[in-house]
Amino acid sequence: MPLHFCHFLTLGFLVVGGLPAAARDPGSYRQPTAVILDSTDNRLLLSNAKTGSISMIDLKSNRVSEFPLGGSLRDLVQTAPGRFLTVDFEKHQLIEFTIRDQSIEVVQQMTVSRYPHCVVASPNGSQVYVSSLWSRQVTCLKRRGHGQPLQKVATIDFDFAPREMLLLSSPDSNQPSQMIVAGNYRGKLAVVNCEENSIEFVHQTTAHNIRGLGLVDDGKTILVSHQMLNELAHTSRNDIHWGLLMSNDLRWFRRDALLRQDSQLYRFSHMHPLGKENHAAGDPGRLAVTPDQTVLVTISGTNEIAFGKEDDFWLRRVKVGRRPVDVAVDPEGRFAYVANAFDDSVSVFEIASRKVVETISLGAGRSLTQTEKGEQLFFDASLSHDGWMSCHSCHTDGHTNGGLNDNFSDGSFGAPKRVLSLLGSKGTEPLAWNGQEFDRLHHEIKRPSRQGED
Repeated sequence: MPLHFCHFLTLGFLVVGGLPAAARDPGSYRQPTAVILDSTDNRLLLSNAKTGSISMIDLKSNRVSEFPLGGSLRDLVQTAPGRFLTVDFEKHQLIEFTIRDQSIEVVQQMTVSRYPHCVVASPNGSQVYVSSLWSRQVTCLKRRGHGQPLQKVATIDFDFAPREMLLLSSPDSNQPSQMIVAGNYRGKLAVVNCEENSIEFVHQTTAHNIRGLGLVDDGKTILVSHQMLNELAHTSRNDIHWGLLMSNDLRWFRRDALLRQDSQLYRFSHMHPLGKENHAAGDPGRLAVTPDQTVLVTISGTNEIAFGKEDDFWLRRVKVGRRPVDVAVDPEGRFAYVANAFDDSVSVFEIASRKVVETISLGAGRSLTQTEKGEQLFFDASLSHDGWMSCHSCHTDGHTNGGLNDNFSDGSFGAPKRVLSLLGSKGTEPLAWNGQEFDRLHHEIKRPSRQGED
């Protein structure tokens, strides 16, 4: 999608550091960010960005409870029966809580590196890692003994904004020996030594917007969901239609190749295209894997979930709620639970029948502000031809994926231009890529259709 249309959708809604939290009232706009299944008690938990709350769903009765916990919660992980971790993006905290008598009790709150976004933990909860976007750091924490509080032991500095993380255990231990850390914007994949809390090396891939990491084949293969922007393609109808400009992909990396600095990384990998001409799959999100190795990928931009196995030529897709961002699978692999950020719901997907059998609302909603409506358009890939991309695809979370795009904003093709950040761009007319042309939004919006862009 051209920068100028994205600029229009962005005005008035983007702020550095995140989006403002909504007021807590009887009707709320929660915007869930993560979902996990506590199978021992047959319940779902979701972290909510807008209300800073935890939603809890009893799957036997579909009863939904909501508990205010912070300012803007961004992730969720379980470390033991009834014990969980989340991170607060606004208050820069890691929060540990338990569930007792159908209520939430905070066990520990501690400051981590600023703007935390994701959290992962070892199987017994003794090692915890928190990635923080704008501070470009990962906070490393350890528990000295069972029942003891977490303590910060190290901070790892990155030359990119870390987001998704994947812990890798050594063959003879259940404890993590290494960790994959993915960049939020460009496609960097860092290999971290968990014993020394240091970066071993960093792969620079052709990907961007890495949103899903997972393991299959007994941990021998690492899955990565991402996008790729081709600087040699043009922002034209033809190149968009055939997926030449922007592709949405599920990459299968061999673990042993990914963990070697000198490996020919792509020689030991293959890829599932997510989407095709006339039915693209803009903005793939987080993923999950069932016991029989079926992979499920949220397609955030087109409101779908894709599913299939490694030897499938195409992954099948079904519609779920608005902007699915995360998915959890039950231990038997019967059901997948999809968190839908833009309609505050969970889609229950029955894997065998390939159908959404139920939709669970997180509670009463409220009318959206103009800012929130603009945000939803910004992340909507259906606005582009065939659904290949949203504004977010290039302007990641309103910033930039750092890539090059050969669009017509300079009046010609043949000179790919760096995708610019939209953060702080409100009120910076004149508009357009070179800042020398339009001083009215409606002129800037009409221009691409006259020049044949899509």
